[in-house]
Amino acid sequence: MTYIDERYSTPLTKVVLALLLIVTFFFVVMSVNEIREGAYIGQSSDVQNTISVNGKGEATAIPDTAKFTVGVTHEADTAEEAQTQSSEAMNEIINYLADAGIAEEDIKTINYNVSPRYEYYEAQISRPGGQRQLVGYEVSQTIEVTTDDLDRAGELLSGVGSRGADRVSGLQFVVDDEEGVLREARGNAIADARINAEQLAEDLGVRLDGVVGYNELGGVSPMYRMEQAAFADDAGMGGGVSPQLPTGENRVESRVQVIYKIR
Repeated sequence: MTYIDERYSTPLTKVVLALLLIVTFFFVVMSVNEIREGAYIGQSSDVQNTISVNGKGEATAIPDTAKFTVGVTHEADTAEEAQTQSSEAMNEIINYLADAGIAEEDIKTINYNVSPRYEYYEAQISRPGGQRQLVGYEVSQTIEVTTDDLDRAGELLSGVGSRGADRVSGLQFVVDDEEGVLREARGNAIADARINAEQLAEDLGVRLDGVVGYNELGGVSPMYRMEQAAFADDAGMGGGVSPQLPTGENRVESRVQVIYKIR
């Protein structure tokens, strides 16, 4: 005959033992589920059964706008004199641009600076410790010019150069509707990601079940091919020959990441 210790035969003890068995069984079931869930692709706390793919797309457009900067710099003994000289030179350039058909809103001041000029002297008996001496003032102005007449861009560059500009730079050909080109590039990147996702799902033997996540990898970035003006010695800066400026085309590239739910 088998005897049971009286310590384990009371009702309370039986209840405690039953609870311990239930808790042990619960943890075993949880451990098995976690092992199974670990086999899912892209498993996370919020979305289970996902795959992540990248896509790349681009769009091209013919430039329809030209932009360049024009600057003048003048030095004089006084700030007032330097400002007067600079203003006279810049006014002549602006008047030329207006006569050439450039609208007032397409001529924008992007820099105006007045600064003193000093000369430094080494320490001498008459000037112990060295010192600096004010010798004049410098005034610098820069404007940005925008035109949609690309055929005249070279002529405009030569024209401002012959009217006192000492800096003509930053020429670029851009697309006025840049956002439209960016949307096209992004759409092509998303379509490329879809193709990659369908191929991956086929290889894995699963089916796509909608988009659950999206990221732009580094944003949508323009990759413009901008032609630069090549000035000869007698062209643009005071010469009579206008530079030839092929516009080419602009290319915009987009890279995206799309996360799909699968089943």
